[in-house]
Amino acid sequence: ARRWRKAFESLRTGLSLPTVELRQLAVGIAAIEQRVRNLLDDVAKVGGRSLVLRGAYGRGKTFCLEVLTQMALESGYLVASTEID
Repeated sequence: ARRWRKAFESLRTGLSLPTVELRQLAVGIAAIEQRVRNLLDDVAKVGGRSLVLRGAYGRGKTFCLEVLTQMALESGYLVASTEID
């Protein structure tokens, strides 16, 4: 229960949720998951990819990156990130 309270508080304040499976909280996530799977398949075949996410404030860019990170880690990839603000 405490973990879920922290998760919802993070969502409320706009912070990422490193300890919670984000996909459990998402509605309509199937399309995003498929695009992430396609990206990870391309990385496995080609050896690397780059990705640019653009969008207005509150449109889900951070959420998509978190889903990508979780799925990559589950698939055995090493994940590193940087943020420019």
